Amino acid sequence: MFDYDTGTGVIRAYGAIGPYEDGIDEMMFMEAFDALGGADVSIKLKSPGGSVDSGQSIYNQIDNYPGRVAVHIDA
Repeated sequence: MFDYDTGTGVIRAYGAIGPYEDGIDEMMFMEAFDALGGADVSIKLKSPGGSVDSGQSIYNQIDNYPGRVAVHIDA
């Protein structure tokens, strides 16, 4: 599951990272960050792991995001 709320600045990413069925990929994060437009973000993450390439791309997006980003590891 992946969703985001522009009102609260919360991104929820629950699932495997990468191009898997129901996986969370870098394009999802890119869309969320574009919609959030530099506002502070809180990412709630629960993942068993996944693709290193997709994970690196997501990390780079988080690192380059202009707003403050807090990541909460739910599991």
